[in-house]
Amino acid sequence: MGKWLLMAAACYLIGGIPFGFIVARLRGVDITKYGSGATGATNVMRVIGPVPAVISGVLDLSKGISAALIGRALFGAQDILAPLVAGLFAMTGHNFSPYLGFRGGKGVSVGAGIVAMLMPRVVLAGLIVFVVVVSLTRYVSLGSMVCAVSTVAVALIYREPPLYTGFLVLASVYIVFQHRSNIRRLLSGKESKFGERVKVK
Repeated sequence: MGKWLLMAAACYLIGGIPFGFIVARLRGVDITKYGSGATGATNVMRVIGPVPAVISGVLDLSKGISAALIGRALFGAQDILAPLVAGLFAMTGHNFSPYLGFRGGKGVSVGAGIVAMLMPRVVLAGLIVFVVVVSLTRYVSLGSMVCAVSTVAVALIYREPPLYTGFLVLASVYIVFQHRSNIRRLLSGKESKFGERVKVK
C-alpha cells in the first residue's frame, strides 16, 4: 500500500507541474487570464505562439512518460496496472494542478505520453486521427476529443490487453469531460479555430 500511495502522490505532483503556465510566464503572460484559461499547449499557442506551445506540449508529454516509468520502476515491467494508475494521477495533477489553485489543462498531452509508452501503435493511430480532424475542421478541441475516443476503437482492433483498453475508456471520458466548455462553444459556433490568436494586453 505504501508504494501505491508513493506512486500516486509522486505522479500527481509531477503531473501538476504547470509547464504551459511557466513557459507563458517567461514571456510575461499569465496564461490563465487569456483564451480558455487552460495551461495546455493549445492555449499557449493561441496566446503566445507555436514555439512556446511545442515546448509546453513536449514537456506535458514527458509527464505522462515519467508517470509510466515511475509505475514500472516501483512495481516492475510485468505489472501492467501500475503505469495506468500512475498515468491517471498524472493526468489529474495536470488538470487540477496543486500549484495553481487546482486549475490546469485538459489532459491530452499527458495522456498521450502514457499511451506512447504503453501502446505506441495506438498513439500513432490517434495522432493521425487528430491531424485529419484538425485539418478538416480547424478545431483542435474537436480533434483532441475525437482522437481520444478513437484510441478505444484502435486498441480493440489491435487487441490490446483489456486493462489498457479500460484505461483508454477512462482517459477518453476524462478528456471529453475536461472539454465540456469547448463543447458548448462548438455548439454555439464560438470555439476558436487553429491559427487564431488572442490579443494580449
